Amino acid sequence: MKYLIILLVVAGLAGGGFWLAHAKRVAAENASATSVPTEEVTRRDIFKMVSANGAVSSNRDVDIKCQASGFIKTLPYTDVSAEVKPGDLLCLVDPNDENRLLETAKAVVDADNARIVEAQFNVQSATMALETTRQRDEAALASSEARAKQARAKAERTQKLFEDKLASQEDLETDQTAAAQADADVLTSKAAIAELEQQKVDIQAKETTIKEMQAALKQDQFRADTAQQNVNYCTVTAPGADDPQKPRWFISSILANIAPGYLVQSGSSGFSAGTTIMTLSDLSHIYVLATVDESDIGQVVDPNRDPNHTQQKCKITVDAYPGVQFDGLVQRVATKGVSTSNVVTFEVKIEVTSENRILLRPLMTATVKIISAERDNALVIPQSAFMRGDPTEQEQHTAAPGDATPSSQPASRPSGRGRRGGGGGGGYAYAGGSKETGPVAGTVTIVNKTGGQETRNVTVGLNGVDASGLGDYAEVLSGLDEGDAVLTNKSGGESKWSGQGQGQGRGQRPFIPR
Repeated sequence: MKYLIILLVVAGLAGGGFWLAHAKRVAAENASATSVPTEEVTRRDIFKMVSANGAVSSNRDVDIKCQASGFIKTLPYTDVSAEVKPGDLLCLVDPNDENRLLETAKAVVDADNARIVEAQFNVQSATMALETTRQRDEAALASSEARAKQARAKAERTQKLFEDKLASQEDLETDQTAAAQADADVLTSKAAIAELEQQKVDIQAKETTIKEMQAALKQDQFRADTAQQNVNYCTVTAPGADDPQKPRWFISSILANIAPGYLVQSGSSGFSAGTTIMTLSDLSHIYVLATVDESDIGQVVDPNRDPNHTQQKCKITVDAYPGVQFDGLVQRVATKGVSTSNVVTFEVKIEVTSENRILLRPLMTATVKIISAERDNALVIPQSAFMRGDPTEQEQHTAAPGDATPSSQPASRPSGRGRRGGGGGGGYAYAGGSKETGPVAGTVTIVNKTGGQETRNVTVGLNGVDASGLGDYAEVLSGLDEGDAVLTNKSGGESKWSGQGQGQGRGQRPFIPR
């Protein structure tokens, strides 16, 4: 009897536990049947975005080198991140050796100039003496010719008188000798004038010598200019003093252990690349060089190829500043892609335009969302609430694994509601010239005012995310009102936009109103 009582007690406890578990399971099933996940139809801004990764880049980077070799004498900046204004002194190499070479070259030039001046003076003096001598010799020639003429005439008269026995032989010989002497004086004067031509040739030779000295002066002046340039090379300043873009230079890197007394090598000799003292980065403009897959590049418009197209907006985040968003604009799309492991990508250059861009530093890792389409204040539903296709077909399509379970409520026909949520009454065209046509029709399940469920035919447009970059929403064009409650998280992939022409798949594009 004792054992029977124990057995009955154990059986009762087991039966009670089974009944309690069954009651809990039934209660859970009832709660699951009556508590369904819903979300209200609301209005919000949504965006279709192309995701890409990239790195922050400066406007330009400049390696600072010295064109003169020597020991550093002055180095005002010795640390990275310092801001440098255009024209500021960056480095001064000891110019003593170059200054001595410059002074020597200048002395040679001065000596060349002195010799040229002296030679020019000598030519000028010789030219003046030649002219004076020429005038004197020409006057002497004229005088000797006059005397010779007079002497010949007198000798002729004496000859006649001698023939008439009126003059002696001695008088005739004297007059003839005087005439001959006068003729000789004429010849002497002419010879003196002829000698002046030799002096003229000598002057021309001196003028040629001056030209040679002037050529030598040019060579020596070139050496002096080179020496002056080498002196100037000892002073290194930040570039961009006359640049209208007004660069903002920051030292992004500097040579390790560099200090006054450090020996730098010039790269102008051709035997070495020269010593890179530091690198300056221009942060007047900040860019992100993003890598976009070829399947998405069709949604990015290159403003250089289509100048009439508005530059696409971008939302940028970096790992360094979680929760901070930066705004940007697409500047250009690379003409040629890059193939890596049979994956083709294109570089897209994006300028960061927001004021907080000063937080960014080159080479920071960036995540970019390029906005390819957007809707302002659109009537939207979660994408998980939408089922693509005709409701009749959906009711018949229940056997395949992963399909959504059809609603127990009968499918309703279109309620005659007009287009909503920014759809307007006009036609639609896909961005980028896609051949796909029209919005997408489908159904959603709503919870009516009595708590029952019914299937509603809807037409949706753009699918995208909200301003926070979270959530997947579909633009409602017709079939729903703001405030309607729609069921979400239907079982399986049929609630997704698989296979439709809304850009959900890779390489497809959203449509935007004309």
